[in-house]
Amino acid sequence: MAIPPEKDADAVRQTTEAVQELLAKDREKNLADAQKAVKSILARAKTDQPEDVYHTIKFMEDVPLTLHAEVARTQLPLRDILKWKDGSIVPMDKIVGEPIELLIGDRLIARGEVVVVNDRFGIRISEITRSDENVGDARQ
Repeated sequence: MAIPPEKDADAVRQTTEAVQELLAKDREKNLADAQKAVKSILARAKTDQPEDVYHTIKFMEDVPLTLHAEVARTQLPLRDILKWKDGSIVPMDKIVGEPIELLIGDRLIARGEVVVVNDRFGIRISEITRSDENVGDARQ
């Protein structure tokens, strides 16, 4: 049984319209998904935080850290240390007047000079160090 040509053309037109309608809906959905993704990316870029980060630096600001002020350091063989007695003098590597180094953990963060504040020692910061500087590095 043959389908009349006009009915065949109607079927093709209807099928084409249905496919185009589905494609348009799919495009709208894809566009909405893309817009949502772009908004999410822009929001992360504004806060500079990935979506899976639950805390920012603000959350960590009041975490106590131990600051060490290193006046000087030296390396000695154990045999020299075993010879110490009361009154022994240990030569150090710093020259009088050189700034002391401030460390948090093993990380050098600043240099400064010793001051006295209300009968207590304090440090006047003279230099904030770069992240690539190490304890004992010559100042530039």
